[in-house]
Amino acid sequence: MDAMTRRVLRTSRSSAHPSTFPRQRTLSAGLRTRSVGRSGTVAARQVIDPGENPVCTTPETPILLANLTWKPAAELNQREWVLGFDERPETSFYRGYRVAAVEALTARRARTITLGTAFGEVTCTRDSLWLEKNRFRKAARIRELRLATAPVRPPIFSEAYKMGYLRGAMAGDGTFSRAPTQVRAQLRVCDASFAARFSRFGRDLGFEGFREFTYNAGYTLRPLYGVRTSRVREVSLLDPYLEPNPTPEYVRGWLAGAFDAEGSGTDRKLRIFQRTSNGRFWETATRFLTNLGVSYSASHRARRDGERGQSMGSLRLGRVANQYRFIAMTKPVLERKWVHLLSGKLKGAVQAAPVLSRRESGLRTVIGIKTSTGTLIAGGFLAHDCQAVTVPR
Repeated sequence: MDAMTRRVLRTSRSSAHPSTFPRQRTLSAGLRTRSVGRSGTVAARQVIDPGENPVCTTPETPILLANLTWKPAAELNQREWVLGFDERPETSFYRGYRVAAVEALTARRARTITLGTAFGEVTCTRDSLWLEKNRFRKAARIRELRLATAPVRPPIFSEAYKMGYLRGAMAGDGTFSRAPTQVRAQLRVCDASFAARFSRFGRDLGFEGFREFTYNAGYTLRPLYGVRTSRVREVSLLDPYLEPNPTPEYVRGWLAGAFDAEGSGTDRKLRIFQRTSNGRFWETATRFLTNLGVSYSASHRARRDGERGQSMGSLRLGRVANQYRFIAMTKPVLERKWVHLLSGKLKGAVQAAPVLSRRESGLRTVIGIKTSTGTLIAGGFLAHDCQAVTVPR
């Protein structure tokens, strides 16, 4: 567990059940998971009656987890981390994202309706509460949902993904040496978890020449971690731009490796940095981002007079929803580079999704979910939880 994760865990909501926040969890990210006003309200703010307004969705409805991947409602477990948001606005009148713990799950039969939007559909009970502008409204009457991000399938850690990851990492932090008497490929990074994943994926793919090492460089006070190989075949296979026909899983892996190597995340922004002279990296990275449907903008900073080193540029991923999509589709290992996304404000981060259709969907099994913040993201849309009681599963 790194320092970022430990600091995040210490800031978790202290008023939730202590058992829902075990210290070994890697993501509590943020973030302040308190729900402002849960025990007291401010005049003129909406009053939530949990007894009359349970939120229940169908078992297949995807729920956004705190690691920014999706899981069907029927597969959730108690004490699992999900991404929620402030039940009521803070004193600044703006809600923010919060990490929440699943406190209870229920299942029952109920009549349902399906709400259709330009971004997809969601099926729920008629009295389910969804966020509309700055208020929660029942599904039977709501006119406009709030979209956090569209659900996507998480990557499959297949051989294609793993090979893509190795090559993407080498494109960012790797070096190659091809002397007449010896060839070598080497990765040197600051994060032990990055080096460990690189080494593990290599062993999974049969790279028997991989050797891990740790050393202290003169310019840093912390250890650096590395993996190297001197086998000719393995060195050639690690060429970052070798794959002529990349599959979707290979693309996801390559971008994950490149982001772990050269990515950065601050103030609602994700960037991938690289030297402007590395044309092959820019061409490959932009093509792969386009293939995944992830929007980006490129920027280059010219070197100033007298400034040493090479000119650098970056690929900036726009909109918070787009950044959620990127992390969910690629699954980089370094959480510290994107953990800030779990505590940003909703203002400017969510998108209006007008309800275009509303149809009866009959009697169905529905899942009720209770969270520590009173909120969750279901089907990509901002919703209130069910405030259910715990029942045996």
